[in-house]
Amino acid sequence: MAVVLSTPELLEGIFLQCDIRSILTSAQRVCRQWHEVIVSSPAVQTHLYFRPGPPPLPSHGSTLNPLLSEIFAPFFAPFVINTSEGFWDRTEIESLPLARNPGPFMRADASWRSMHVQQPPLRALGVVTPSENVSFLHEREVRMGDLYDHVVRILTRPGQGWRILWRERRTLEDHRTLLEDFNSDCTKEILREVDVVLVRSSGPFRSTTVLASDREFMARFTHPTALKSRLLNVTPPKRIRGRMSRREQREL
Repeated sequence: MAVVLSTPELLEGIFLQCDIRSILTSAQRVCRQWHEVIVSSPAVQTHLYFRPGPPPLPSHGSTLNPLLSEIFAPFFAPFVINTSEGFWDRTEIESLPLARNPGPFMRADASWRSMHVQQPPLRALGVVTPSENVSFLHEREVRMGDLYDHVVRILTRPGQGWRILWRERRTLEDHRTLLEDFNSDCTKEILREVDVVLVRSSGPFRSTTVLASDREFMARFTHPTALKSRLLNVTPPKRIRGRMSRREQREL
């Protein structure tokens, strides 16, 4: 047993059979050798969704990150606009595990922020506001930290709602019904280009004045890394479709 557990090649094979949570929270803390194998092995890093995986076979679609799907469940929930289901607000963010135990999640080096949300990775993110017929395309490698920051940034404004649409998780008929409900040309266009779309919707009108509850939400859920990147390395969208003032563009 000692020989097996001290052999990097055999350790790598064992780690590839382990679930992501066990590797991140337990295995890499056993000793320096185990930690070194985990962080240096391309295969293990791909298994952990830190490195891009190979293209899927034609008969297989993309694979969602199982750990992120569990701890950030609202981000991966199916989205169908109908009479019984609408847009979400801050309640879903406040129900996440990070709201109950913010310490591990809000560290500057928290591993979940660097994880791909699926394999193969997302290469672009669409953001749409169907009611205003406006869309944005962010062409960059999208990780969980990026997706989370986009949602929280939306929710720091009064009266905003959100949902996430995953293209690969729907049949063609689902798409047709969904797009008719959207009634938005910009959404149809952007869905042809990207695998995931963040959909914004304004809630009931109220003053744009920042309230104490708004500041409290921002303080609790804006990640420290996002605060720093927003000041030092703001990446504007590559393309904007629809009417929008320059001031609104700068805010995004």
